[in-house]
Amino acid sequence: MFDPAIFQPHDPRCKSPVGGVAAGKSVRLSLYPPRSLGYLQAWVTFRYEQWNDYTETYPVPWADHRLGVDTFTAGLPIPADYQGLIWYTFHADFTVEPYYMESDEYQLTVYDGGDKVPDWFGLGMCYQIFPDRFNRGSDWERSVVSDLEKDRRGARRRLVEDWDKPVSYERDESGDVVAWD
Repeated sequence: MFDPAIFQPHDPRCKSPVGGVAAGKSVRLSLYPPRSLGYLQAWVTFRYEQWNDYTETYPVPWADHRLGVDTFTAGLPIPADYQGLIWYTFHADFTVEPYYMESDEYQLTVYDGGDKVPDWFGLGMCYQIFPDRFNRGSDWERSVVSDLEKDRRGARRRLVEDWDKPVSYERDESGDVVAWD
């Protein structure tokens, strides 16, 4: 097992980008072992879960050292035709015991980078809604419209059936929200 000081998948120095990677892009992986361990070489094995666990091994070459810490870095391509999970494991040879070490298996999510994020997304607070959990029976629209017509304090709500329509907020002269989708 690797010491978290050597590799931490949530640290942008070790993995960039942090999080998922778009298909057809690349990911940069870096190891930071103490020089006292005497790393000779390092490599990483990718296991493509959606390709029947097909594996590829790539070298992670030595790049630099500072203040007693070596740096091994590789920019690795993600196939343009792959989406799903890649499980990756580091391997290293040393000049001192234990002479060989293998890391735990880490997960990399590969997604379709072709989807365009709407321009309005990220300009405010966003909530995740699970529409599959709503029961839309035969009278759902009548029920929703009836609920929207009830007197209530605060901003009015509107029924929006087009899921691709940008979110809109109606504001009064003072900037307060008086209605939202």
